[in-house]
Amino acid sequence: VNTNFFIWKGLKKHNENSLADELAQKTRELVDKSGFREFYNPITGEGGGANNFGWSTLILLMSK
Repeated sequence: VNTNFFIWKGLKKHNENSLADELAQKTRELVDKSGFREFYNPITGEGGGANNFGWSTLILLMSK
């Protein structure tokens, strides 16, 4: 999620709002599916590593 957050910020900065919104939506779906996890499988979306991991909470900023 941290990588998605930085990409999202760059897209917003360059007025690519449609792409930023799509990225935020897909990231939100990932977190909704697997919870706040340390990392996610890029194919299945399955969460791994630590539960309730802090970086994943960045989706809250992306959802504004």
